[in-house]
This record gives sequence, structure tokens and C-alpha cells, in this order.
Amino acid sequence: MQSSMSPQMGPRPLLGLGSQLSGLLAPASLALTRAPVPPVVATLSVLAARPEFWAIHALSIDYAAGVTGDLEAGITRVLTDRRLGDLAESSDFQTYLGRTDLSYGEIGADPGALAYAGQILDITIVPDRLTDARMTTIKATWCMEQCGRDIVCFRDCMDR
Repeated sequence: MQSSMSPQMGPRPLLGLGSQLSGLLAPASLALTRAPVPPVVATLSVLAARPEFWAIHALSIDYAAGVTGDLEAGITRVLTDRRLGDLAESSDFQTYLGRTDLSYGEIGADPGALAYAGQILDITIVPDRLTDARMTTIKATWCMEQCGRDIVCFRDCMDR
């Protein structure tokens, strides 16, 4: 990943990516490709399937970036080996949520639902897959900002 990706991305682009990916990565859409599903795509498909799953995923990335000042460092230093359910219930994360100007409607879940979504993901997704999905989410958000709706540009950006 390139260091030129903005560490100050904020939660809105990360949250917005979930709704964009939910249709694209739905099992029915993936079936149309008839191609094998890479593990990171399968993980992103599960995360994008429910707003609560995507919300805890995206907000944990933004939270970690705020702790370290860098997206990649946040993922490796703050989120590696940290369970999402525990993170969602932590006072530091609750303080972070309070500092954002996001409504529960924008987030797609209230704090209790985020905690349960985190617990479900902790049980169902292998930690290494979640780390890969976090890094891919950062890159996808950055590429969407660079390319807009140009799918060729986006594909090329993701392949770099």
C-alpha cells in the first residue's frame, strides 16, 4: 500500500464503502463471475452483508487510525489481536464514538448492536482474514476517492 493514502480519511468514506460493496460482493453477484472467491473478498462479502458488521469494521479502522495517526499502523498496532466485541464495549471506543458527529442512523447501529456485531465477527472470521480485509478496505476507499465511478481506474488502482 502506498504511504500517500490519507491517514485522516475519517469514518464517513469508510462507512459509505460498505453500502457500495454490499451489492457488488453479495453471493449472487459473485456467482455471476464464476471465478474462485479469494479469501479477502469472502471476508469483505460477510462484512458488507449487514450494516452492523460493516459499521464495527469501518469504525474500528477509523478509531485505530486516530490512536496512532496512521491507518496502517493503527491496524497493526491497535487492532491486531484485539477482539471487535471487546473494542466496541471499551470506554476508549465509546469516547471515540461520542467525538464523531455521526448519528446512529449514519452508523447503521447503536453501541449495543455494534458490540454484538463485533462478537459475531470475532467468532466467525479468522483474525488474519480480518486484518487483510482492513488493509483492503483502506485501499478500496482510497481508490474510490481517486477514481470516482471509473471502474477501470478503480480496478487498476486496486491491482497496484
